[in-house]
Amino acid sequence: MGTVVDTTEEIWDRVINVNLKSVFLFSNYAIPAMAEREGGTIVNIASVNGFVALANEAAYDAAKGGVVMLSKAIAIDHHRQKIRVNRGCPSADIPMLNRSINVALDPEKQRKSFIEYNAALHLLIKQEEIAYAVFFLASDESSAVTRAAPMVDGGWTAI
Repeated sequence: MGTVVDTTEEIWDRVINVNLKSVFLFSNYAIPAMAEREGGTIVNIASVNGFVALANEAAYDAAKGGVVMLSKAIAIDHHRQKIRVNRGCPSADIPMLNRSINVALDPEKQRKSFIEYNAALHLLIKQEEIAYAVFFLASDESSAVTRAAPMVDGGWTAI
């Protein structure tokens, strides 16, 4: 959590490494093996933060925006090797969100406010619901899907 002024270089590097550099490193190692096997599927976990910036989340927004664009670049560069690349873009009831809510002066009010403001369906997405979307993107049932970024966000980004 923090603006670019509040974020130390150490925190910036950690957030970028965990959320963006990891995608680069995985792809760097996995793609040659996938190409040898004549194809494969990568599903990177981006976030709604890759499309919508939130206050006090500069490093995370930058990292997830990077995942969105890096995934597109990988899909374009490796489609001839029959490698599909998609992104899951969740907003969900996960520990990171709960930490953010719990530091508020009134956590219950903050949770209700988040649900009202950020989810057109007025619910927090469960981790299992994200897993179902990722499973679909990784499965043969989505063999014609690449460069997609389904928002698993309860309609938040449609508001």
